[in-house]
Amino acid sequence: MKADAYSGSAPTASPCYLPVPGKLGVLWDRDVLTATKVATAFGYVLASELRACGIDMSFTSVLDLNYGQSQVIGDHAFVA
Repeated sequence: MKADAYSGSAPTASPCYLPVPGKLGVLWDRDVLTATKVATAFGYVLASELRACGIDMSFTSVLDLNYGQSQVIGDHAFVA
């Protein structure tokens, strides 16, 4: 089973609440070490929750960057 699981302004299949990737990018700008720890925890929680639901493939955003040119991606993207 697969899912498009992520957080943000659009409906999500994720069984838990996680911060949007854009907030991780903002945190990175303030504190790299903390952002690295939060991003690692983010990935662990998302994977654990999806696996518990029987989902083994996620189309979660991993490389989307927000250059301010796309309103579709919005806060799902990491800050560029």
